[in-house]
Amino acid sequence: NPTAPLSHHTFDSTHIAFGVVTAAVDHGPFVIEGSVFNGREPDENRWDFDFGRLDSFSGRVWYKPNDEWELQASSGRLTSPEELEPGNVVRSTASASWTRRNGAAISSVTAGFGRNDTDHGARHAFFVEGSRHADMNTIFGRLEAVQVETALLQTDVLLEVPAANLKDPVFAFTLGGVRDVLAWRGFEGGVGA
Repeated sequence: NPTAPLSHHTFDSTHIAFGVVTAAVDHGPFVIEGSVFNGREPDENRWDFDFGRLDSFSGRVWYKPNDEWELQASSGRLTSPEELEPGNVVRSTASASWTRRNGAAISSVTAGFGRNDTDHGARHAFFVEGSRHADMNTIFGRLEAVQVETALLQTDVLLEVPAANLKDPVFAFTLGGVRDVLAWRGFEGGVGA
């Protein structure tokens, strides 16, 4: 699915981080990860570097009981991650993914839940998406729900008034498909909608 989820701010650690240090311990079906990073959103000049202190941190636990299932839970504390919304955020997620391969055919489903705890209260998001690739065809879809500040939906500005705590749900459904049309020397191409 080439489109980003509406809820990506609830699930992503940060937009672009100039400075990340990550370590992991992988033992059997468990993986434990930890990171420290610069949590601030860079300026709009994306061709330069916006280095800063490693002022944010996160952790994740993976459980992979077999080749088909992956479950994870994560949480991170981000220092001033959004230019339009001052303040710190605690971002927590949980997800489960199932993928089955049968020769060249692949089926996959992922469901995730995210929560952002901010100075304006908590916001939640949920999504479930899947895809099926067989022969030269792929079909994919996503259903998602995300809470958004009502004032931000109406004015494009986050207000510092009691109305700033009002939230409305936004729902989205995406469906698409791709037909493979090119396979040459390790390159593949398709046409989709």
